[in-house]
Amino acid sequence: MATASKKTTSDVKLVEPLVLIGEPSALCGTLNLENAGAERKALRDLKLTQVPAKGGRGTKAKVSEPALAVDLPRVKIRAGARKAVPLTVALKPSTPPGIYTMSFPLDGADHQAQVIVTEVVDFEVSPPEVFVVGKKGAKVEKLMTFQNHGNVPVTIPAIGAVQLDLDEIHCRAQRATLKKLEDTERTLDDVMRAMSLSYEAELASFAPLKVTNEAITLEAGQAASQIWTFQIPSKIPVRVETTAFIRILSETVTARILAV
Repeated sequence: MATASKKTTSDVKLVEPLVLIGEPSALCGTLNLENAGAERKALRDLKLTQVPAKGGRGTKAKVSEPALAVDLPRVKIRAGARKAVPLTVALKPSTPPGIYTMSFPLDGADHQAQVIVTEVVDFEVSPPEVFVVGKKGAKVEKLMTFQNHGNVPVTIPAIGAVQLDLDEIHCRAQRATLKKLEDTERTLDDVMRAMSLSYEAELASFAPLKVTNEAITLEAGQAASQIWTFQIPSKIPVRVETTAFIRILSETVTARILAV
């Protein structure tokens, strides 16, 4: 008795290659399918799995880290129909940017997909605001914590000197100008000269804030903490609050300085 031959072709096929693009947590693409068979199909257990990278001669093939795998939704498609299935999948948040080749089974046949992971810079520093209060020249220590939620390394540099944001300098300089002038001296030239001298005096009364820390690089997904030392300027008016903005990548640490 002759035995029935096994089916070697798939009824459901890809109309075009699957490409997923985006950040690791939101890779988007469209699965375009065609059911050339005579029966309705329900596709289950669809899973994207990273294809092992090919090693050179004499080396074993290995999967680049981290190994990637993600489940796809169940798909139903009528006989003789085409269907476009929008996909949004998520990989590990720390998956490095790059182009990955992944495979998935489809109605008994294996297919490949291209996964393009884009760069994500997501860095958090805490606390975002510190208060530095003390005598002129005093050193104040603050515990700072950092978290890299992105997929690329981030470097926190050694900060050093930070210029103060003198948001009230105009008011103080103008008040000082008016005190220096008498009614009989208030010509335009006298006012401009006095104002220039007042601004120079105000600027000379402030020195930069000094921040001491060690440079550190955080890998994707890594967290760390450091002690930062803030030195109150030796040249700063007493009881005049000033601000320094310390910018690190997309984050800003605001330092409020008050000499007492």
